Parts: sequence; structure tokens; C-alpha cells
Amino acid sequence: MAVDWTDPCARANALRGAYYTLLSGAQEQEIRTRTLDAEEVVRFNAADKDALLVELTAAESECARCTGQPDPNRRFRMSYRELIGGRHRRHHL
Repeated sequence: MAVDWTDPCARANALRGAYYTLLSGAQEQEIRTRTLDAEEVVRFNAADKDALLVELTAAESECARCTGQPDPNRRFRMSYRELIGGRHRRHHL
């Protein structure tokens, strides 16, 4: 399936699929070596998970910007007042 790499939403979808495939271990390679008295298994993958995640978040942000949606990767912080609905109660003794 060809992906239009100039379309940030299509790029994000393709990268998301690749990222979750990588996390699931489907692209993991395994090498087994055996000697007369031992067996060794080495697993590795050729993809850089962190670099893939950086590209995915950039594409998701660009897609959200192009479609007028909020950035899914932006972290929001709420103050205590926002959390309780803007009401602030004081307790007097």
C-alpha cells in the first residue's frame, strides 16, 4: 500500500502502524546458535523505536494542525482552581 508522504495524516497512520508493529515484536529478529552443550538466543530489531516515535508525534501534530484539531501530543496542566471548577473555598475556624 503506497502512502502519500506529503499528507501528514496518511504519514501519521503509516508511522503509527509501524510503531505498534515494532512494539508488538513482529519485526523482531531472532538468531539461535547451538553448540554441543548450549543454545544461545539473541533477539534484536533494526528499527530505532525512539526515532520512529519522534517522527510519529511530529506527523500527528502536523495532521492535527491541518485538520483544525487540538494537538494530541500537547500536554495540558490544570491548576487546582480549574480542577475544582474555579471555586475556591476557605475554611474559617
